[in-house]
Amino acid sequence: MYDLLIKNAYVLDGTGAEGFHSDIGISGGKIAAMAQAINAQAESVIDASGLTLAPGFIDAHSHQDVIVEEYPECICAVEQGITTQVTGMCGDSAAPVSPRHVGDALRIISSLKGGALPSPVETRFTFGGYLDHIDKPLGTNMAFLVGHGMIRAAVMGFENRKPTAYETEQMKALVQQAMDGGAFGISFGLIYPPGSYCDAEEMSELCKVVAQNGGVMTVHVRSESSGLIEAVEEMLGVVRASGVRCVISHHKATGGSANWGKTAKTLELIQKINAEGYDVFTDQYPYTASATGLSTNIPDDMFTLGTDKLIAMLSSAQGRNELRPLILGALTPKERFKYTMIGSSPAHPEYNGRMLNDIADELNIDPYELQCDILRDDKLLTGGIYHTMSEDDLKRVMQYRRTMVGTDGMWYPGCSGCHPRSIGTFPRVLGRYVREKQYITLPEAIRRMTSLPAQVYGLKDKGLIVKGYDADMVLFDADKIIDRADYGSFRTRCEGLRDIGPCISPFNAFLLTQGLETLSLRVQRSVDNALAVAEWLEKHPKIEHVSYPGLKSSKYHTLAKKYLRNGFGGVLTFRVKGSAEQASKIVDNLGLISHLANVGDAKTLLIHPASTTHAQLGEQELAASGVYPNLLRLSLGIEHIDDIKEDLNEALKHL
Repeated sequence: MYDLLIKNAYVLDGTGAEGFHSDIGISGGKIAAMAQAINAQAESVIDASGLTLAPGFIDAHSHQDVIVEEYPECICAVEQGITTQVTGMCGDSAAPVSPRHVGDALRIISSLKGGALPSPVETRFTFGGYLDHIDKPLGTNMAFLVGHGMIRAAVMGFENRKPTAYETEQMKALVQQAMDGGAFGISFGLIYPPGSYCDAEEMSELCKVVAQNGGVMTVHVRSESSGLIEAVEEMLGVVRASGVRCVISHHKATGGSANWGKTAKTLELIQKINAEGYDVFTDQYPYTASATGLSTNIPDDMFTLGTDKLIAMLSSAQGRNELRPLILGALTPKERFKYTMIGSSPAHPEYNGRMLNDIADELNIDPYELQCDILRDDKLLTGGIYHTMSEDDLKRVMQYRRTMVGTDGMWYPGCSGCHPRSIGTFPRVLGRYVREKQYITLPEAIRRMTSLPAQVYGLKDKGLIVKGYDADMVLFDADKIIDRADYGSFRTRCEGLRDIGPCISPFNAFLLTQGLETLSLRVQRSVDNALAVAEWLEKHPKIEHVSYPGLKSSKYHTLAKKYLRNGFGGVLTFRVKGSAEQASKIVDNLGLISHLANVGDAKTLLIHPASTTHAQLGEQELAASGVYPNLLRLSLGIEHIDDIKEDLNEALKHL
């Protein structure tokens, strides 16, 4: 007997070969059998007719490591078919932290996650110790890289200088310690301090340690705009000096049309070094807008001052005048911020997804001054999105056979803003670039998402649908899968993946059919109860406001009478006269009414949205959504109206 049997699937096995039809038997988390027809018992059976089965997608570039301790579910990854994430990219990782330079290390971590650590910093003193600390069930598998920025900060803080021979040996020892502790390699972020302060010699010495351990080096190169070609040449020099296997992270040409087309030269350079016997790869997210901190507009040297002094400069007219020529150069503010969008502002979520110049026009303020205001208010933690890339470069990199797919993402419930790549990357490749634009074939796209990153990073038993491999697999509709997230609605999930599930059992289907026979009666009772309760609550002395279109006091009442001919619905909201804590007391003191988040049940249900369904939103977002701290949502069932009123009245006595 199998734990799971997948029937009638169209299988793309991850090799890049054309697909085939097969049944798949799974036992103990492994692929136990593959055949055109498996006639055996199983605990669960999925009929995959009309669907494509692929190895679980491997995100070749993730930043989820800095928040996985708090949000182990990895929802943003799972909901786009990702089963493994390679994380700790761009020189930033969750560990190691030196006791001598705790503050410097926390600057790096907080710049990514924007909050305090969920655990004592002592758990991050060693890379292996941190991995042991978070040894718990996660939503996806994870392969961790150690960040060079964290290594350098542990030894040198944010000092902008060449390391001494002793400091180099210290850094090499920390890299070896990380590899022994479970790291798959090292990542560099050469545009972010303190990683930007290192040179090729320093990188080569550390990469020699990684190469000796069979690991991988990934790199956010020193320039992705005017200096892109030189930056790639620098990294290829490191590869030749160390022999390390290398991945050029999110390979692209940014900065506007003056730099477009440079990927033709960089890919030529990469092909040349691979012909010499080295292993160099790239990864890519399928968007023409990049994202990073808005603080990257500030020259690297200024970060040696420390966060507090930088914020003080942004807070004073003198400091802003000193920074102005360093940030603007020869450009006007309008020209400098022409392509800049606010991706995530903790202090100003109303700006998220809007172009900085447009906000400045609306406020009648200099765009440079607005940037300074936002960075000051956000304590340098603003996320920026930059629309400066070319579709032709995207296509060219995507068609290179050694290009993997990576989200470059980090998402969690309550995230104030985000590039849509965190949610939409893999469905976007499959829907827009495989099916619609046909840049690459579907089997080849699946190879880039599965076996290629498994090979590059040395992920055992992953990336292929082969007997004996891990049963990390994803089912999707190749004709329908598509991303829906954009810069204005980055939380929107994809289609063609999350909507697919197993068929309901025959008995459940029978019960559903039986229930349909009395559905109209139950709905009418629910609607009648809702109107009666709304009218009763509106007169109750402990109720501040009731929102229900059936009430004459509702601004939607006239329209509701026009369009809702058989009643006004079974759901209403009301605000109590009191705080959020007092509103919660109502829920806690119910007897008949259930505390459940769904609606349309035969039972009457009550929830406190601010602490449940909308808990991921910040205070300003809650207000913008009309979700007040003292608001309760009531879904009326079919109980007797007197019983419902009595239960509510008893609960309201506790206010």
